[in-house]
Amino acid sequence: MRYVKEFIDRGKLGDIRYIYSERVNLGRIRNDVDALWNLAPHDISIIQYWLDDPAPVHVTRNGMDYVQKGIDDVVFMNIEYPDNIMANIHVSWLYPRKIRRMTVVGSEKILERVDKIAFAPPMELWLRSEPISELIENWFINSEPLSSSFIDVEKTRKIIKKYKNGSNRNCEVIWKTLFLESWLKVYQDRIEIN
Repeated sequence: MRYVKEFIDRGKLGDIRYIYSERVNLGRIRNDVDALWNLAPHDISIIQYWLDDPAPVHVTRNGMDYVQKGIDDVVFMNIEYPDNIMANIHVSWLYPRKIRRMTVVGSEKILERVDKIAFAPPMELWLRSEPISELIENWFINSEPLSSSFIDVEKTRKIIKKYKNGSNRNCEVIWKTLFLESWLKVYQDRIEIN
């Protein structure tokens, strides 16, 4: 973050035109705050730091609550700053890949910062622990899935059984499948209620 600030402060990017922030992933869906409050404060703090903490001129926010009524899963926020600088922030729990990216567009150069995200051993340990392990067992191995049109059920069960036995390290596939399945179960429950 300091490296980017130095570039901005030294004028290496020229006049700042706008900053774009993207913080998206498939999950973790929360029920106590929406995606904006869960994911955007960090990026807003970074933008404020890079721009020397100016007071915004205008702020707009547009979001949708697809999974839980009243809790936005996808939010686009626009902040207008003095000197015609804009910031656009996109946060979401409903995106197929984990992306953490910030782009600063100047009149002379563009600088982009992308976090490299990987599924490291701690994630694997977390997926093998309770209650997630029990959830995987109940949803994928012992029950009829609701989303059979989206997921090859037998193939998924084989992958999960190998994974649970420690003979497969395909954590990303299981992680995405688990969130897709949970999202579809919640979404179908909403449809049946309405």
